[in-house]
Amino acid sequence: MARVYVSSTIADLKKERQAVIDWLVAADHQVVHSYRPKSETIRESSLDDVDTCDLYVLILGHQYGFQPAQDNPQGLSVTHLEFRRAGRSGIPRIALVRTSIPDVSLSDMEDPERATLVRAFRAEVAREVRPAQFSDLAELIGGLSTGVRAELAKLPELEKLDKQRLPPRRIFLNYRREDTGWAAGRLFDRLSHRFGKDQVFKDIDSIRLGDDFVDAITSAVGSCDVLLALIGDRWLSIIDRDGQRRLDDDNDFVRLEIEAALTRNVRVIPILVEGARMPRSADLPASMAKLVRRQALKLNPDQEFESGVERLFRALDMTIDEVHKARGARSL
Repeated sequence: MARVYVSSTIADLKKERQAVIDWLVAADHQVVHSYRPKSETIRESSLDDVDTCDLYVLILGHQYGFQPAQDNPQGLSVTHLEFRRAGRSGIPRIALVRTSIPDVSLSDMEDPERATLVRAFRAEVAREVRPAQFSDLAELIGGLSTGVRAELAKLPELEKLDKQRLPPRRIFLNYRREDTGWAAGRLFDRLSHRFGKDQVFKDIDSIRLGDDFVDAITSAVGSCDVLLALIGDRWLSIIDRDGQRRLDDDNDFVRLEIEAALTRNVRVIPILVEGARMPRSADLPASMAKLVRRQALKLNPDQEFESGVERLFRALDMTIDEVHKARGARSL
């Protein structure tokens, strides 16, 4: 568990600020955000608290914020002062920078003087750290998750505690070796590095000798938070020795896994590999028809593979947190 200071303006970033706090709390971190709007007592309300934290998170939009007069000869905003204080104190800084302006009325960009302050602050952040850009909550949480984990990796004691306290993030890889075997292998390595090898289930590689294949698959899928269904060009058409399409076989493992996920309300994310298209419901067994209504992600080889994996990581962070939050609400 890390002690994390969350810094932002308030009026324009309410949802974003709350989303960041919710994610940190769900990950069992201690959140500090003691700044009170338009408070003149900078040192008591914020700057001293920054020094007590392990990590500093900045959410930066297009509003500069309140500029207190006390002990502030440069006329900087509280958020700007907090950012500099964390830097001077050697506290790792994670910056999440909004690229869009959803509501111009809540920004300072129509006021030339304040817009200059905003641009200068954003430029300073870009120089001193590597900010993650976001335009929606999914990208925000993706950047936050990546940043927190990267900084914790530099703090071994905190990283160890963080891994112990994070809820399990079980991910099931569904694929055919003949169709998307290469993608499954590379994705398994990346997912294992990110979430832990024991959190990624990959067909027979994860089934013990002597276990009933169907029972093991069904149980594993049901225990997972997300199933990733890798779909290539041959996914629909691959046949067995008798010339029958595999998807039409009730005991086909790819079909069994997807059916189990859909039946048990496990979140399913189709992954379209190397330009594959989403199948039509008419091409699928009735028990799998709901698959076509799931939002898919595209994954291509070479340089595009890494960008696709990063998009997937952001989606998984957001999705799994939603799953755990809903599961916690049901248990109350």
